[in-house]
Amino acid sequence: MQEGQDTTLLAPRLHGQRLEKDFEKIRDMYGIPFTFCLKYLWSMPLLYGHDFCFRAALWAKMKSVDLVYARYLGAAAWSSVFGIPTMYEAHVPPQDNTALFYFRKLICGTGFQKLVVISSALKKIFMERFKIQEEKICVAHDGVDLERFEKMPNVLEARQKLGLSAQSFTVGYAGHLYPGRGMERLEFLAKTFPAFQFLAMGGTDLDLQRFKNRLKENNISNLRCFGFVPNARLPLYLAACDVLLMPYQKKVGLKSGGDTSAWMSPMKMFESMAAGKLILSSDLPVLREVLNEKNAVLIDPENEDAWGQALEHAAQNPFWRQELARQAKKDVLPYSWRRRVQKVLGN
Repeated sequence: MQEGQDTTLLAPRLHGQRLEKDFEKIRDMYGIPFTFCLKYLWSMPLLYGHDFCFRAALWAKMKSVDLVYARYLGAAAWSSVFGIPTMYEAHVPPQDNTALFYFRKLICGTGFQKLVVISSALKKIFMERFKIQEEKICVAHDGVDLERFEKMPNVLEARQKLGLSAQSFTVGYAGHLYPGRGMERLEFLAKTFPAFQFLAMGGTDLDLQRFKNRLKENNISNLRCFGFVPNARLPLYLAACDVLLMPYQKKVGLKSGGDTSAWMSPMKMFESMAAGKLILSSDLPVLREVLNEKNAVLIDPENEDAWGQALEHAAQNPFWRQELARQAKKDVLPYSWRRRVQKVLGN
């Protein structure tokens, strides 16, 4: 859209959806300033989206579209089989026999143009397992809307708007509360540093309630849970923090299950970098595709004491903290969503 392409987003329509209201909600949630076409196609719940995948590809064929860009593997597969120029963006390798069936259809179809993956580690997996030619794979890490972080409020303004203590050293975490996301590490730090205030943004209602119950059981009162925060408002919360945490464990869970730690590319990493805050991150090989010792503090995910020492050092050394944060803000510039689109399309 921003690159001048007429774009239609196809989505499955389930019973009871109010289309206009849903579209407005999507735009408000993600802070999308421009308009695009959103088209719903009927999908039967008992068919688990397979009918939508076929209908979406058939719609694209009937409309003679120039390119199908899909996150739905099934839709990409049928589109490729129909001979429509197709790019598929993969965040995980095929996980079951159905996914393997669709993936083989995709790469054998006459329309297959490119596989887009979110990390070099994931590219390696696809090349080794499926013998895909390197020129058919594009590595495009997740990204960030840099414009959204250009006019962030200062620390005091952000804390005032959120009703937080103005003077307390503030540590933030943004992301899901699934297993492997490091909630135990967050609890440990909050309990170890009772004078600091900790913020947690994210989580489903069920996961959030479980986490709050654990905090109550452990008498942790300096960790405030905000729950889900719309992406458009996230910069305000990050602006209130002095340090941002990425305390992933060696196995990082997904909502649908599985482990993504070997190939993930967290959007929150790029948002934290764009916010200009010091990042304390687990030292996982895939994160080193973006992070290093000059723009973040990389810590053994299983060394609890090292996390405490790193946070204490950050609190006591503001100039060092700001130096790494400034470098992160510079290093995130190539990871804007706009540059990502240009890279994928070869512009």
